[in-house]
Amino acid sequence: MISAIWKNDLRHWLIWINFAAFSALIVYVVRSVLSPKRARSEEKTPANLTPFLEDEDLESRRLERVLGWALIFAAAFAVALPLYWLREPTRQTQANSYFDKNSVARGAVLYANSASPEYNAAISLQCANCHGQKGVGGVAPTTLNGVKVNWKVPPLNTEALRFQEDTDCLSQSRRQPNTVCNVSDIITYGRPGTPMQPWGVVGGGPKNDQSISDLVSYIESIQISPADSQKAETAAIKVARSENPKDTCPEYLTCPGIELAQAKIALSGAQKDLATKRTAAAKTLSALSASDADLTTQCTDLTKKADDAATPLTGQPLQQAVACGDYLTAKDVVRAAQAAVDWSTEWKKRRANVSDPQLLFELNCARCHTEGWSVFDPTVPPGTDPVTGLTSVNSVNVLGLSGGGGGNGGGIGFNLLAGDVMRRFGTDADGGFAAQLDFVSNGSAPFKPYGNAGIGSGKMPGFGQVMTTASPHLGAMLTEDQIKQIIYYERYCMESTTYTGVTPVCDLGPSGGKASKVSPTTTTTAAKKG
Repeated sequence: MISAIWKNDLRHWLIWINFAAFSALIVYVVRSVLSPKRARSEEKTPANLTPFLEDEDLESRRLERVLGWALIFAAAFAVALPLYWLREPTRQTQANSYFDKNSVARGAVLYANSASPEYNAAISLQCANCHGQKGVGGVAPTTLNGVKVNWKVPPLNTEALRFQEDTDCLSQSRRQPNTVCNVSDIITYGRPGTPMQPWGVVGGGPKNDQSISDLVSYIESIQISPADSQKAETAAIKVARSENPKDTCPEYLTCPGIELAQAKIALSGAQKDLATKRTAAAKTLSALSASDADLTTQCTDLTKKADDAATPLTGQPLQQAVACGDYLTAKDVVRAAQAAVDWSTEWKKRRANVSDPQLLFELNCARCHTEGWSVFDPTVPPGTDPVTGLTSVNSVNVLGLSGGGGGNGGGIGFNLLAGDVMRRFGTDADGGFAAQLDFVSNGSAPFKPYGNAGIGSGKMPGFGQVMTTASPHLGAMLTEDQIKQIIYYERYCMESTTYTGVTPVCDLGPSGGKASKVSPTTTTTAAKKG
């Protein structure tokens, strides 16, 4: 207990000292009242009639002791009062920090999973199982069309950069109709169409408002800086073009060069293992000169007989069956590895003309605006699996049109195709590019208008947010140029993007996709300024 108090702060020490002082005072009073010496006294003289000490006694060492104690207490008060006065201006700030610190600690326990030091089996919600130990993202097993798949889960260490969460959200009594609580609402009500379930009581979950506030406090505590987020975006685009098999492809991106290099390594390893297993099987069957076809036929017949045998095999028949089973399995592995190399080679061709604006869109926007992007696995060959014979449900075939919205595996955002962004924000000549830049930068606020007669839902994040007093954790997750590139792709290149063939080259113009193709007209510009 003492170590816990020491670990926390001065506030706990003062509480402990006061507790000890009051305990000592109570003991002294009780002892004085219930003293056995007083109880034995038969006659008690009233205090006002009791003779006090003589002058000789009062003016002795006794008086010096009393005056000494009085001086000590006076000095203590003389020192304590200025110290209290000096600390008073920061007391409220320190109190807020104290409560925030404890809220973050409680949120860490709720967020933790069994691999976290904060884990508590009784109360932890294990958010880390899906979102990662430090909120860097991860996967959540789910079912799509009756088949188990892995859903890409968004990172939380940039959540408060994208979504506004006002400070008043922490208190239900202080919330107003215009208070924006995006992060709290996502946790409370979940995300329909995704594995993110509701956790708040009002959303149908198990946790009260205090627990939701604690989770938000923890999420805000693990946010990376806007500068680090912007650097990570730049690095992710670079890795997406890498061919180094040791690189890790960023979440929500596909890296054909890395995938092909890793597939070739896997094929090489599978072929070496097959050669070893083939030699072992041929030696066991005394068929070293047999062709692959003959050896496969012998092993297939042998394993079938072993499976149909009424009693378990022993001795040499068992050794032959095991060697043949290993050989046939190794052949299946090579066949699957070869299919992966063939598909990765094809996928790399299809992505030959991908632009930086498209990569930025896929990294930040596709999970909401493209069907299937959250479950799409670029390493899975489309069609039928060569080993299991099952049709792949998370291959490229699960993807809808880029920016098409709707459907399974993501796509909960609006359809951006068929000129939709032009209708929502206007043409370049009407200042639509700038209007869209403002919307993507700041996101949508509930019931607030945007663009051409659009009404915000609060679900669209803002990628170029500016920190405010009401929401101090906001910040620009992307640079303005990165946001402009996304808008450029949506307005001029997205319509021609295809995953079934080589995507046409997107003309980025002299700005490199960082500016509108057409400047707003003079009339429009003047009207907007007015």
